[in-house]
Amino acid sequence: MAKLHLVVVDEKEFNVIKNNKNKCIGVATTGEESFSKGDLERIQDFFIIKCVGIENIFCDQNLPSDTCKGSFILLCLAGEDGGYDVASQRVTLRINEVHHFQNDLNLYNEINISFYEYSLLDPSYFCYEGADNGK
Repeated sequence: MAKLHLVVVDEKEFNVIKNNKNKCIGVATTGEESFSKGDLERIQDFFIIKCVGIENIFCDQNLPSDTCKGSFILLCLAGEDGGYDVASQRVTLRINEVHHFQNDLNLYNEINISFYEYSLLDPSYFCYEGADNGK
């Protein structure tokens, strides 16, 4: 079942996702608490990541790892305090395809990666001629 996720990211992450030429990102998950920046850089050097052509890997602390095909992610630029700001820039992603890369070790600290192919939606996607537009 498709879901709607609200995700607040910093400016660098926002621009990476918005300007990603392949429109495909990876989200890494593990049983451990989170990944360090070094861990994410190391994951980007995995053979499978290079073969698939994924430009960026995010940890599951920043993007949801349970997204399914047809889901929407409302990506919001973090405000000055690092939290959600109503006036901040936003972009909506529609997840077109989901691919999972799992190892079979079944260990607590195993790394699993979900690849999301997405489309950026503009406001016209949500408006149509027959809509009353809030009237």
